[in-house]
Amino acid sequence: NVGETAQNIFQKALDCIFTSDIRIANGILEMHRVLDMEVNRLINELPEIPYLRAIISYLTKIADLGAAIAEIAINRALEKPNKMVEEIVKTVKHVRTTPLTGKR
Repeated sequence: NVGETAQNIFQKALDCIFTSDIRIANGILEMHRVLDMEVNRLINELPEIPYLRAIISYLTKIADLGAAIAEIAINRALEKPNKMVEEIVKTVKHVRTTPLTGKR
């Protein structure tokens, strides 16, 4: 159901702002991607009934806002030092210090 999914995305995104849970935030972004595909399918299959398209459009906007909030939650979580972020930074530093191979 598009309405339930949009509501779920938005509610979980608000929770992520306070919990800084990157895994849930990434799950929200995946849910949003799947919802977009479903909405596109529905719009193509629905007869041209303006009010149904309007409802789907408004629900999509709610889900879009939820996805934007999830992205903000991810950015905020990455700004705070924690073990997951430290591991990412170590990996990036290791990759950057490894000499490049190949011809230039």
